[in-house]
Amino acid sequence: MKERKERGITLIALVITIIVLIILATVSINMVVGENGLIKKAEQARDAYEESSKREEEDMGQIIDEMEILLADGEAQTVTDKKPGELSGDGSKEKPYLIESIEDLVSFSKTVNEGEAYENQVVKLKVNLDFNNDISYVDSKRKDYGDINGQNNEEELKVELTTGTGFKPIGTDSNNFNGTFDGGGHTIKNIYISATDNYVGLFGMTGEKSNIKNIDILKANITSTGYCVGGLIGKSKGTVEKVTIREGSIEGNERVGGVVGEAEKSTIVSCANTGNITGNCAIGGIVGWTNTNSTIDSCSNNGIIVGNGIYSDSDKLYHSVVGGIAGKINNSKIINSNNHNIVKSTRGIGIGGIVGETTDNSIISKCYNEGEIGILGKDIDEFNVGGITGAIGTSTVSQCFNKGKINGKGAIGGIVGLMGWRTTALIENCYNTGSITSITGRTGGIGSVADNTTKSEIKNSYNIGKVEVTNPTNSNIRRNRRYTKSRGNNSNKLLLFIRNI
Repeated sequence: MKERKERGITLIALVITIIVLIILATVSINMVVGENGLIKKAEQARDAYEESSKREEEDMGQIIDEMEILLADGEAQTVTDKKPGELSGDGSKEKPYLIESIEDLVSFSKTVNEGEAYENQVVKLKVNLDFNNDISYVDSKRKDYGDINGQNNEEELKVELTTGTGFKPIGTDSNNFNGTFDGGGHTIKNIYISATDNYVGLFGMTGEKSNIKNIDILKANITSTGYCVGGLIGKSKGTVEKVTIREGSIEGNERVGGVVGEAEKSTIVSCANTGNITGNCAIGGIVGWTNTNSTIDSCSNNGIIVGNGIYSDSDKLYHSVVGGIAGKINNSKIINSNNHNIVKSTRGIGIGGIVGETTDNSIISKCYNEGEIGILGKDIDEFNVGGITGAIGTSTVSQCFNKGKINGKGAIGGIVGLMGWRTTALIENCYNTGSITSITGRTGGIGSVADNTTKSEIKNSYNIGKVEVTNPTNSNIRRNRRYTKSRGNNSNKLLLFIRNI
Protein backbone atom coordinates (compact mmCIF):
# COMPACT_ATOMS: atom_id res chain seq x y z
CA MET A 1 0.00 0.00 0.00
CA LYS A 2 2.79 2.36 1.01
CA GLU A 3 4.76 1.39 -2.09
CA ARG A 4 1.73 2.09 -4.39
CA LYS A 5 1.26 5.48 -2.76
CA GLU A 6 4.89 6.41 -3.28
CA ARG A 7 4.62 5.35 -6.94
CA GLY A 8 1.54 7.60 -7.33
CA ILE A 9 3.39 10.56 -5.87
CA THR A 10 6.36 9.88 -8.12
CA LEU A 11 4.10 9.71 -11.19
CA ILE A 12 2.38 12.97 -10.27
CA ALA A 13 5.77 14.61 -9.74
CA LEU A 14 6.90 13.32 -13.12
CA VAL A 15 3.78 14.67 -14.81
CA ILE A 16 4.25 18.02 -13.10
CA THR A 17 7.90 18.07 -14.12
CA ILE A 18 6.98 17.30 -17.72
CA ILE A 19 4.32 20.03 -17.70
CA VAL A 20 6.83 22.50 -16.25
CA LEU A 21 9.39 21.49 -18.85
CA ILE A 22 6.80 21.90 -21.62
CA ILE A 23 5.90 25.36 -20.28
CA LEU A 24 9.54 26.32 -20.02
CA ALA A 25 10.16 24.99 -23.51
CA THR A 26 7.22 26.96 -24.85
CA VAL A 27 8.45 30.10 -23.14
CA SER A 28 11.94 29.50 -24.45
CA ILE A 29 10.66 28.93 -27.96
CA ASN A 30 8.60 32.13 -27.79
CA MET A 31 11.62 34.00 -26.46
CA VAL A 32 13.62 32.75 -29.40
CA VAL A 33 11.16 32.68 -32.34
CA GLY A 34 8.10 34.59 -31.07
CA GLU A 35 6.95 38.05 -32.20
CA ASN A 36 9.18 39.60 -29.56
CA GLY A 37 11.67 36.76 -29.56
CA LEU A 38 15.40 36.78 -29.85
CA ILE A 39 15.38 35.82 -33.52
CA LYS A 40 12.84 38.52 -34.36
CA LYS A 41 14.81 41.07 -32.42
CA ALA A 42 17.98 39.93 -34.11
CA GLU A 43 16.28 40.37 -37.49
CA GLN A 44 15.07 43.84 -36.46
CA ALA A 45 18.54 44.74 -35.24
CA ARG A 46 20.02 43.50 -38.53
CA ASP A 47 17.49 45.55 -40.54
CA ALA A 48 18.13 48.62 -38.40
CA TYR A 49 21.87 48.17 -38.83
CA GLU A 50 21.55 47.82 -42.59
CA GLU A 51 19.25 50.88 -42.78
CA SER A 52 21.65 52.86 -40.59
CA SER A 53 24.62 51.79 -42.70
CA LYS A 54 22.78 52.75 -45.88
CA ARG A 55 21.83 56.12 -44.39
CA GLU A 56 25.41 56.73 -43.20
CA GLU A 57 26.71 55.81 -46.64
CA GLU A 58 24.29 58.25 -48.30
CA ASP A 59 25.15 60.98 -45.79
CA MET A 60 28.86 60.38 -46.28
CA GLY A 61 28.39 60.48 -50.05
CA GLN A 62 26.57 63.80 -49.75
CA ILE A 63 29.30 65.17 -47.48
CA ILE A 64 31.97 64.06 -49.95
CA ASP A 65 30.05 65.69 -52.81
CA GLU A 66 29.74 68.93 -50.85
CA MET A 67 33.43 68.82 -49.92
CA GLU A 68 34.38 68.28 -53.56
CA ILE A 69 32.29 71.28 -54.55
CA LEU A 70 33.87 73.43 -51.85
CA LEU A 71 37.40 72.25 -52.64
CA ALA A 72 36.82 72.82 -56.36
CA ASP A 73 35.69 76.43 -55.68
CA GLY A 74 34.08 76.67 -59.06
CA GLU A 75 36.92 75.02 -60.96
CA ALA A 76 35.96 72.56 -63.68
CA GLN A 77 35.76 68.87 -62.86
CA THR A 78 36.65 66.25 -65.46
CA VAL A 79 33.39 64.95 -66.88
CA THR A 80 32.69 61.23 -67.19
CA ASP A 81 29.47 61.47 -69.18
CA LYS A 82 28.95 58.13 -70.98
CA LYS A 83 26.22 59.51 -73.26
CA PRO A 84 27.03 63.18 -73.96
CA GLY A 85 24.05 65.09 -75.24
CA GLU A 86 21.57 62.66 -73.61
CA LEU A 87 20.27 63.46 -70.13
CA SER A 88 20.18 60.43 -67.82
CA GLY A 89 17.36 60.09 -65.29
CA ASP A 90 13.60 60.33 -65.64
CA GLY A 91 12.93 63.88 -64.44
CA SER A 92 11.52 62.87 -61.04
CA LYS A 93 12.77 64.24 -57.71
CA GLU A 94 14.32 60.86 -56.98
CA LYS A 95 15.96 60.51 -60.40
CA PRO A 96 16.25 63.99 -61.94
CA TYR A 97 17.57 64.56 -65.43
CA LEU A 98 21.31 65.10 -65.04
CA ILE A 99 23.53 67.66 -66.75
CA GLU A 100 26.91 65.92 -66.77
CA SER A 101 28.80 67.77 -69.51
CA ILE A 102 28.73 70.88 -71.72
CA GLU A 103 27.18 68.68 -74.42
CA ASP A 104 24.27 67.92 -72.08
CA LEU A 105 23.76 71.63 -71.34
CA VAL A 106 23.68 72.52 -75.05
CA SER A 107 21.23 69.70 -75.82
CA PHE A 108 19.05 70.73 -72.86
CA SER A 109 18.89 74.29 -74.21
CA LYS A 110 17.92 73.00 -77.66
CA THR A 111 15.06 70.84 -76.36
CA VAL A 112 13.59 73.72 -74.32
CA ASN A 113 13.86 76.16 -77.22
CA GLU A 114 12.07 73.65 -79.43
CA GLY A 115 9.11 73.45 -77.04
CA GLU A 116 9.86 71.02 -74.18
CA ALA A 117 8.92 73.01 -71.02
CA TYR A 118 9.96 70.30 -68.50
CA GLU A 119 6.88 71.17 -66.46
CA ASN A 120 6.75 69.29 -63.13
CA GLN A 121 10.16 67.81 -63.90
CA VAL A 122 13.58 68.28 -62.29
CA VAL A 123 16.87 68.91 -64.07
CA LYS A 124 20.04 68.86 -61.97
CA LEU A 125 23.60 69.98 -62.62
CA LYS A 126 25.96 67.21 -61.51
CA VAL A 127 29.42 68.81 -61.96
CA ASN A 128 31.19 72.16 -62.25
CA LEU A 129 31.40 73.20 -65.90
CA ASP A 130 33.79 75.66 -67.57
CA PHE A 131 33.10 76.67 -71.17
CA ASN A 132 36.79 77.50 -71.67
CA ASN A 133 38.13 74.19 -70.34
CA ASP A 134 38.32 71.02 -72.44
CA ILE A 135 37.74 68.78 -69.41
CA SER A 136 34.12 70.05 -69.23
CA TYR A 137 33.46 68.51 -72.64
CA VAL A 138 33.47 64.84 -73.54
CA ASP A 139 34.77 65.99 -76.94
CA SER A 140 35.32 69.74 -77.32
CA LYS A 141 36.31 69.30 -80.98
CA ARG A 142 33.15 67.61 -82.23
CA LYS A 143 31.43 69.42 -85.11
CA ASP A 144 27.97 67.86 -85.15
CA TYR A 145 26.12 70.53 -83.12
CA GLY A 146 25.64 72.87 -86.08
CA ASP A 147 26.11 76.63 -86.35
CA ILE A 148 25.39 77.68 -82.75
CA ASN A 149 27.29 80.96 -82.82
CA GLY A 150 25.87 82.41 -86.05
CA GLN A 151 29.19 82.40 -87.93
CA ASN A 152 27.75 80.41 -90.86
CA ASN A 153 30.19 77.57 -90.23
CA GLU A 154 29.98 74.32 -88.34
CA GLU A 155 33.01 74.71 -86.12
CA GLU A 156 34.31 72.75 -83.15
CA LEU A 157 31.83 72.81 -80.26
CA LYS A 158 34.10 74.76 -77.92
CA VAL A 159 34.72 77.36 -80.63
CA GLU A 160 30.98 77.63 -81.32
CA LEU A 161 30.29 78.35 -77.64
CA THR A 162 33.10 80.83 -77.00
CA THR A 163 33.02 83.02 -80.14
CA GLY A 164 30.41 84.80 -82.26
CA THR A 165 27.06 84.88 -80.47
CA GLY A 166 28.12 82.03 -78.17
CA PHE A 167 25.75 79.92 -76.05
CA LYS A 168 22.04 79.87 -76.87
CA PRO A 169 19.99 80.81 -73.75
CA ILE A 170 17.68 78.13 -72.36
CA GLY A 171 14.10 79.19 -73.13
CA THR A 172 12.56 81.88 -75.32
CA ASP A 173 9.55 84.22 -75.05
CA SER A 174 7.40 81.59 -76.79
CA ASN A 175 9.00 78.47 -75.26
CA ASN A 176 9.65 79.04 -71.52
CA PHE A 177 11.44 76.64 -69.23
CA ASN A 178 8.80 75.73 -66.65
CA GLY A 179 10.41 73.05 -64.49
CA THR A 180 12.93 72.94 -61.65
CA PHE A 181 16.62 73.46 -62.36
CA ASP A 182 18.79 72.54 -59.37
CA GLY A 183 22.42 73.58 -59.67
CA GLY A 184 23.32 71.34 -56.74
CA GLY A 185 25.73 74.01 -55.48
CA HIS A 186 27.82 73.64 -58.64
CA THR A 187 29.39 76.33 -60.82
CA ILE A 188 29.00 77.27 -64.48
CA LYS A 189 32.10 79.25 -65.42
CA ASN A 190 32.97 81.48 -68.40
CA ILE A 191 29.59 81.34 -70.10
CA TYR A 192 29.80 83.63 -73.14
CA ILE A 193 26.85 85.26 -74.93
CA SER A 194 27.02 88.16 -77.38
CA ALA A 195 23.53 88.75 -78.76
CA THR A 196 21.20 91.24 -80.38
CA ASP A 197 18.15 89.42 -79.03
CA ASN A 198 15.86 90.06 -76.08
CA TYR A 199 15.68 87.64 -73.12
CA VAL A 200 19.33 86.79 -72.67
CA GLY A 201 21.13 84.89 -69.89
CA LEU A 202 21.91 81.27 -69.04
CA PHE A 203 18.09 81.03 -69.24
CA GLY A 204 16.24 83.26 -71.70
CA MET A 205 12.77 83.16 -70.14
CA THR A 206 11.32 81.01 -67.36
CA GLY A 207 7.62 80.40 -66.70
CA GLU A 208 5.38 80.76 -63.65
CA LYS A 209 6.05 77.19 -62.46
CA SER A 210 9.81 77.42 -62.82
CA ASN A 211 12.27 77.19 -59.94
CA ILE A 212 15.96 77.92 -60.56
CA LYS A 213 18.13 77.33 -57.51
CA ASN A 214 21.48 76.46 -55.93
CA ILE A 215 23.76 77.59 -58.74
CA ASP A 216 26.92 79.69 -59.00
CA ILE A 217 27.66 81.63 -62.22
CA LEU A 218 31.35 82.56 -62.33
CA LYS A 219 33.03 85.02 -64.72
CA ALA A 220 30.09 85.30 -67.09
CA ASN A 221 30.54 87.47 -70.17
CA ILE A 222 27.01 88.31 -71.32
CA THR A 223 26.12 91.22 -73.61
CA SER A 224 23.09 92.11 -75.72
CA THR A 225 21.80 95.15 -77.55
CA GLY A 226 18.28 94.02 -76.65
CA TYR A 227 16.31 94.14 -73.40
CA CYS A 228 15.82 91.71 -70.50
CA VAL A 229 19.42 90.67 -69.93
CA GLY A 230 20.58 88.85 -66.78
CA GLY A 231 23.45 86.75 -65.54
CA LEU A 232 21.04 83.89 -64.80
CA ILE A 233 17.71 84.72 -66.50
CA GLY A 234 16.62 87.31 -69.05
CA LYS A 235 13.03 87.34 -67.76
CA SER A 236 11.66 85.35 -64.83
CA LYS A 237 8.04 84.64 -64.00
CA GLY A 238 8.87 81.99 -61.41
CA THR A 239 11.09 81.44 -58.37
CA VAL A 240 14.82 82.03 -58.10
CA GLU A 241 16.70 81.08 -54.94
CA LYS A 242 20.26 80.68 -53.65
CA VAL A 243 22.01 81.95 -56.77
CA THR A 244 25.36 83.75 -56.92
CA ILE A 245 26.73 85.73 -59.84
CA ARG A 246 30.46 86.10 -59.23
CA GLU A 247 32.79 88.44 -61.06
CA GLY A 248 32.32 88.78 -64.82
CA SER A 249 30.14 91.39 -66.55
CA ILE A 250 26.55 91.73 -67.73
CA GLU A 251 25.71 94.42 -70.28
CA GLY A 252 22.47 95.23 -72.08
CA ASN A 253 20.26 98.01 -73.35
CA GLU A 254 17.19 97.98 -71.09
CA ARG A 255 16.13 95.89 -68.06
CA VAL A 256 19.55 94.57 -67.14
CA GLY A 257 20.27 92.74 -63.88
CA GLY A 258 23.06 90.75 -62.28
CA VAL A 259 20.71 87.81 -61.67
CA VAL A 260 17.50 88.61 -63.62
CA GLY A 261 16.81 91.22 -66.30
CA GLU A 262 13.07 91.49 -65.61
CA ALA A 263 10.99 89.85 -62.87
CA GLU A 264 7.22 89.51 -63.34
CA LYS A 265 5.14 87.86 -60.62
CA SER A 266 8.46 86.43 -59.53
CA THR A 267 10.10 85.62 -56.18
CA ILE A 268 13.86 86.07 -55.86
CA VAL A 269 15.38 84.91 -52.57
CA SER A 270 18.92 84.68 -51.12
CA CYS A 271 20.78 85.77 -54.25
CA ALA A 272 24.01 87.74 -54.56
CA ASN A 273 25.97 89.52 -57.27
CA THR A 274 29.60 90.65 -57.45
CA GLY A 275 29.75 91.15 -61.24
CA ASN A 276 29.75 94.52 -63.02
CA ILE A 277 26.41 95.53 -64.55
CA THR A 278 26.03 98.13 -67.32
CA GLY A 279 23.03 99.31 -69.32
CA ASN A 280 20.95 102.22 -70.53
CA CYS A 281 17.72 101.92 -68.57
CA ALA A 282 16.51 99.91 -65.56
CA ILE A 283 19.80 98.49 -64.33
CA GLY A 284 20.17 96.66 -61.01
CA GLY A 285 22.63 94.50 -59.14
CA ILE A 286 20.01 91.76 -58.71
CA VAL A 287 17.14 92.70 -61.07
CA GLY A 288 16.79 95.38 -63.72
CA TRP A 289 13.00 95.82 -63.66
CA THR A 290 10.64 94.29 -61.10
CA ASN A 291 6.85 94.43 -61.49
CA THR A 292 3.44 92.85 -60.93
CA ASN A 293 3.66 91.73 -57.31
CA SER A 294 7.22 90.44 -57.40
CA THR A 295 9.38 90.02 -54.29
CA ILE A 296 13.13 90.33 -53.73
CA ASP A 297 14.12 88.99 -50.32
CA SER A 298 17.52 88.64 -48.59
CA CYS A 299 19.63 89.62 -51.60
CA SER A 300 22.95 91.44 -51.75
CA ASN A 301 24.98 93.31 -54.35
CA ASN A 302 28.72 93.94 -54.31
CA GLY A 303 29.20 94.64 -58.02
CA ILE A 304 29.63 98.02 -59.70
CA ILE A 305 26.41 99.24 -61.34
CA VAL A 306 26.62 101.85 -64.12
CA GLY A 307 23.85 103.45 -66.18
CA ASN A 308 24.53 105.10 -69.54
CA GLY A 309 21.12 106.58 -70.24
CA ILE A 310 21.38 106.49 -74.04
CA TYR A 311 19.66 104.11 -76.44
CA SER A 312 22.25 101.97 -78.18
CA ASP A 313 20.68 102.65 -81.60
CA SER A 314 20.35 106.47 -81.43
CA ASP A 315 21.58 109.61 -79.69
CA LYS A 316 18.26 110.04 -77.91
CA LEU A 317 18.59 110.67 -74.19
CA TYR A 318 16.77 108.15 -72.05
CA HIS A 319 15.82 108.14 -68.41
CA SER A 320 18.14 105.72 -66.63
CA VAL A 321 16.86 104.22 -63.41
CA VAL A 322 19.74 102.53 -61.63
CA GLY A 323 19.85 100.72 -58.27
CA GLY A 324 22.10 98.51 -56.21
CA ILE A 325 19.38 95.85 -55.98
CA ALA A 326 16.88 96.88 -58.70
CA GLY A 327 16.70 99.59 -61.33
CA LYS A 328 12.94 100.03 -60.94
CA ILE A 329 10.25 98.32 -58.90
CA ASN A 330 6.58 98.62 -59.75
CA ASN A 331 3.88 97.11 -57.50
CA SER A 332 6.55 94.95 -55.83
CA LYS A 333 8.65 94.76 -52.68
CA ILE A 334 12.27 94.47 -51.62
CA ILE A 335 13.04 93.33 -48.08
CA ASN A 336 16.13 92.39 -46.04
CA SER A 337 18.50 93.34 -48.87
CA ASN A 338 21.64 95.45 -49.14
CA ASN A 339 24.16 97.10 -51.47
CA HIS A 340 27.90 97.50 -50.85
CA ASN A 341 29.34 98.99 -54.04
CA ILE A 342 29.20 101.93 -56.44
CA VAL A 343 25.93 102.78 -58.20
CA LYS A 344 26.25 105.63 -60.71
CA SER A 345 24.91 106.92 -64.00
CA THR A 346 25.90 109.40 -66.70
CA ARG A 347 22.32 110.41 -67.50
CA GLY A 348 18.93 109.58 -66.10
CA ILE A 349 16.28 110.29 -63.54
CA GLY A 350 16.67 107.92 -60.60
CA ILE A 351 19.73 106.50 -58.85
CA GLY A 352 19.47 104.65 -55.53
CA GLY A 353 21.50 102.45 -53.26
CA ILE A 354 18.68 99.89 -53.30
CA VAL A 355 16.32 101.05 -56.09
CA GLY A 356 16.53 103.70 -58.79
CA GLU A 357 12.79 104.41 -58.91
CA THR A 358 10.00 103.04 -56.69
CA THR A 359 6.36 103.28 -57.86
CA ASP A 360 2.81 101.93 -57.70
CA ASN A 361 2.34 100.68 -54.12
CA SER A 362 5.79 99.19 -53.77
CA ILE A 363 7.57 98.54 -50.46
CA ILE A 364 11.24 98.76 -49.49
CA SER A 365 11.77 97.48 -45.96
CA LYS A 366 14.70 96.47 -43.73
CA CYS A 367 17.29 97.32 -46.36
CA TYR A 368 20.54 99.27 -46.22
CA ASN A 369 23.19 100.77 -48.46
CA GLU A 370 26.86 101.44 -47.80
CA GLY A 371 28.02 101.93 -51.40
CA GLU A 372 28.77 105.25 -53.07
CA ILE A 373 25.71 106.49 -54.99
CA GLY A 374 25.67 109.31 -57.51
CA ILE A 375 26.43 110.81 -60.90
CA LEU A 376 29.30 110.49 -63.34
CA GLY A 377 30.35 114.04 -64.25
CA LYS A 378 28.93 117.48 -63.45
CA ASP A 379 27.82 118.76 -66.85
CA ILE A 380 24.78 116.52 -67.06
CA ASP A 381 21.03 116.61 -66.58
CA GLU A 382 19.55 116.71 -63.12
CA PHE A 383 18.95 113.46 -61.29
CA ASN A 384 17.04 112.16 -58.31
CA VAL A 385 19.63 110.46 -56.11
CA GLY A 386 19.01 108.71 -52.78
CA GLY A 387 20.80 106.36 -50.44
CA ILE A 388 17.87 103.94 -50.61
CA THR A 389 15.83 105.06 -53.65
CA GLY A 390 16.31 107.85 -56.16
CA ALA A 391 12.60 108.61 -56.52
CA ILE A 392 9.46 107.29 -54.88
CA GLY A 393 5.76 107.63 -55.63
CA THR A 394 2.71 105.98 -54.00
CA SER A 395 5.04 103.68 -52.10
CA THR A 396 6.73 103.17 -48.71
CA VAL A 397 10.30 102.97 -47.40
CA SER A 398 10.58 101.74 -43.81
CA GLN A 399 13.26 100.52 -41.39
CA CYS A 400 16.07 101.33 -43.82
CA PHE A 401 19.37 103.17 -43.44
CA ASN A 402 22.18 104.56 -45.56
CA LYS A 403 25.88 104.80 -44.69
CA GLY A 404 27.23 105.42 -48.20
CA LYS A 405 28.35 108.70 -49.78
CA ILE A 406 25.69 110.40 -51.90
CA ASN A 407 26.43 112.94 -54.63
CA GLY A 408 24.26 114.42 -57.32
CA LYS A 409 22.61 117.27 -59.12
CA GLY A 410 18.89 117.76 -58.61
CA ALA A 411 16.85 116.23 -55.80
CA ILE A 412 19.29 114.55 -53.41
CA GLY A 413 18.74 112.80 -50.07
CA GLY A 414 20.26 110.35 -47.64
CA ILE A 415 17.24 108.04 -47.96
CA VAL A 416 15.30 109.28 -51.01
CA GLY A 417 16.10 111.80 -53.75
CA LEU A 418 12.65 113.01 -54.81
CA MET A 419 9.61 112.05 -52.78
CA GLY A 420 5.99 111.99 -53.91
CA TRP A 421 6.08 113.72 -57.29
CA ARG A 422 2.35 114.03 -58.11
CA THR A 423 1.75 111.11 -55.74
CA THR A 424 1.87 110.11 -52.07
CA ALA A 425 4.89 108.56 -50.41
CA LEU A 426 5.88 107.51 -46.89
CA ILE A 427 9.32 107.33 -45.30
CA GLU A 428 9.36 105.99 -41.73
CA ASN A 429 11.81 104.65 -39.17
CA CYS A 430 14.82 105.38 -41.38
CA TYR A 431 18.15 107.13 -40.85
CA ASN A 432 21.17 108.39 -42.76
CA THR A 433 24.79 108.66 -41.60
CA GLY A 434 26.43 109.05 -45.01
CA SER A 435 27.73 112.36 -46.36
CA ILE A 436 25.65 114.11 -49.03
CA THR A 437 27.14 116.41 -51.68
CA SER A 438 24.88 118.23 -54.12
CA ILE A 439 25.79 120.52 -57.03
CA THR A 440 22.40 122.21 -57.07
CA GLY A 441 18.72 121.52 -56.52
CA ARG A 442 16.75 120.26 -53.55
CA THR A 443 18.84 118.55 -50.89
CA GLY A 444 17.94 116.91 -47.59
CA GLY A 445 19.42 114.63 -44.99
CA ILE A 446 16.46 112.28 -45.49
CA GLY A 447 15.18 113.55 -48.83
CA SER A 448 13.46 116.20 -50.89
CA VAL A 449 9.67 116.43 -50.88
CA ALA A 450 8.07 117.47 -54.18
CA ASP A 451 5.90 120.61 -54.19
CA ASN A 452 3.03 118.85 -55.95
CA THR A 453 2.97 115.80 -53.67
CA THR A 454 -0.31 114.70 -52.08
CA LYS A 455 0.13 114.11 -48.35
CA SER A 456 3.59 112.56 -48.40
CA GLU A 457 5.13 112.01 -44.95
CA ILE A 458 8.48 111.47 -43.23
CA LYS A 459 8.07 109.81 -39.81
CA ASN A 460 10.49 108.88 -37.02
CA SER A 461 13.54 109.37 -39.23
CA TYR A 462 16.80 111.26 -38.75
CA ASN A 463 20.04 112.32 -40.38
CA ILE A 464 23.46 112.79 -38.78
CA GLY A 465 25.43 112.85 -42.04
CA LYS A 466 27.11 115.96 -43.41
CA VAL A 467 25.05 117.69 -46.13
CA GLU A 468 27.04 119.92 -48.44
CA VAL A 469 25.57 122.06 -51.26
CA THR A 470 27.38 124.11 -53.88
CA ASN A 471 25.63 126.77 -56.02
CA PRO A 472 22.67 126.85 -53.60
CA THR A 473 19.25 128.24 -54.43
CA ASN A 474 16.21 128.77 -52.26
CA SER A 475 14.95 125.37 -53.29
CA ASN A 476 18.00 123.81 -51.66
CA ILE A 477 16.90 124.75 -48.19
CA ARG A 478 13.14 124.95 -48.50
CA ARG A 479 12.53 121.52 -47.02
CA ASN A 480 15.27 121.55 -44.38
CA ARG A 481 14.56 122.90 -40.92
CA ARG A 482 18.07 123.87 -39.80
CA TYR A 483 21.07 125.08 -41.72
CA THR A 484 24.18 127.17 -41.09
CA LYS A 485 26.48 129.02 -43.46
CA SER A 486 30.02 127.72 -43.60
CA ARG A 487 32.83 130.02 -42.52
CA GLY A 488 35.19 128.85 -45.27
CA ASN A 489 36.44 130.73 -48.32
CA ASN A 490 33.52 129.67 -50.48
CA SER A 491 30.63 131.92 -49.52
CA ASN A 492 28.29 130.00 -51.83
CA LYS A 493 28.70 126.76 -49.91
CA LEU A 494 26.06 125.69 -47.37
CA LEU A 495 26.56 122.97 -44.80
CA LEU A 496 23.21 121.53 -43.87
CA PHE A 497 22.73 119.44 -40.75
CA ILE A 498 19.26 118.03 -40.71
CA ARG A 499 17.99 116.00 -37.77
CA ASN A 500 14.61 114.44 -37.09
CA ILE A 501 13.06 115.64 -40.32
